[in-house]
Amino acid sequence: MILSILKDKPTKLFLGITAFFCCNALIAECIGGKIFSLEKLFGFHPSNFTLFGQSGLSFNLTCGVMLWPLEFVMTDIVNEYFGPKAVRRISYTAIILISYAFLMFYGAIHVPPADFWVTAEQLQTIYQTCRSLLMGYSVRACGLSLEA
Repeated sequence: MILSILKDKPTKLFLGITAFFCCNALIAECIGGKIFSLEKLFGFHPSNFTLFGQSGLSFNLTCGVMLWPLEFVMTDIVNEYFGPKAVRRISYTAIILISYAFLMFYGAIHVPPADFWVTAEQLQTIYQTCRSLLMGYSVRACGLSLEA
């Protein structure tokens, strides 16, 4: 049975896209806790602008933002080639795997650290920030995949 699945080129393509989509989504969730300056990335000084009365704003983004456009392009390609049902299947698979990672991170936060582990509080702060981003991105990805 596995040989017949692997001989079918569209199935291999779908499996490859699904694996890459899920891996990319999980990486985006995990690195989403780091904030970077878009201006500094391109060698500019941070801009200070005012929007709706809030001053001192600049273009600070999470690192996960860099990977999500690729996710949206991939869902568009899958939608054109395999249809909206396949997009939902890939999106739900990614959400399940991200949720699993969330549970594992949550468990890692609450495991007592070894005595020599001096940065346990810092690690806990990072994981808790990622946890909030994981849930937000997952809800957004689910909503956008249902629109496809």
